[in-house]
Amino acid sequence: MGLQRIKPPSLPVPPKEYDPQYLIQLIRSISLYFGQIASEAPTKANTANWNAVPTTADLEYPDLTQYDMYRGATEDILRIKVDGLSYVPIPTQAEINQAEADAIAASNAFTTAGLALKVNKAGDTMTGSLNVPTVNATNVVSTTQGGIRAPGMVLQVQQAIKTDQFAYVGTGPTNIFAEVPGLIVSITPTSVNSKVLVMVDVHLGMSVYQARGRIYRNGAPLAGAIAPNVSLRSGVTFASNFYGITAAGANESIYHIARNGMVYLDSPATTAPTTYSIGVSAYEFNTVYVNRSQQFSDTLEYDPPTISTITVMEVAG
Repeated sequence: MGLQRIKPPSLPVPPKEYDPQYLIQLIRSISLYFGQIASEAPTKANTANWNAVPTTADLEYPDLTQYDMYRGATEDILRIKVDGLSYVPIPTQAEINQAEADAIAASNAFTTAGLALKVNKAGDTMTGSLNVPTVNATNVVSTTQGGIRAPGMVLQVQQAIKTDQFAYVGTGPTNIFAEVPGLIVSITPTSVNSKVLVMVDVHLGMSVYQARGRIYRNGAPLAGAIAPNVSLRSGVTFASNFYGITAAGANESIYHIARNGMVYLDSPATTAPTTYSIGVSAYEFNTVYVNRSQQFSDTLEYDPPTISTITVMEVAG
């Protein structure tokens, strides 16, 4: 049954969701039509892998003309009317599998290099697998808070602020340090690979000689943040000298307040709660003061009080 008169097929309404069998049928129907146009000798419909079906199926649409395409009222397949018969393309399973693979590759913007910049419009469904970064402790990992962390990122910040005053009397040559109340801060690292950046800003006062300070971790001096001893001199984290005898013999250092700062990157290697604090000491039996001068006169605009802080930041390792 050659196709002597060539008429464009009436294409059916496509399904709402992607259907590889429908797409194959549509392509074959259009190919059949254009094949008739390009050929001097008419081809037969069944040479394009179309199978004839009973003519009773055409009774659903009696007004269809030659070469019209349609879908059965109770079917999900395409049909084409040729010489009074209804023909249905029958794709093989291999053809369906290939069509599905092509559709996945075309819609997967993450696995197809040629479509790396493709973004599906709202409402579309993308199938296939996504290429995600390798997750490990030194690359990109999720924190317990559900965020993303990478080396060098600040994950959390904790701070203690001391606004009142503190005084400590030295113990002589034994050089014992006292932790400053209120300058203690706790942080719980989220990974054993994290670093902790410790930032200290302490205001010290004293009548004479030296005021000293050390950083403590969990109540003990933080060894890496303390200078090694030099001969008879014990190492500290920071220190201020108070020498201020004038020519007239007045001790000006009793009015001095020295600001002491230090930044130290610690590696606690733990996920347990960790405290950082400041310990201070004075030379011999002298007194060291925090947030005030030694004189600290209660006179308008004299000897102002100050604040001191200790701030710790978890840095992803």
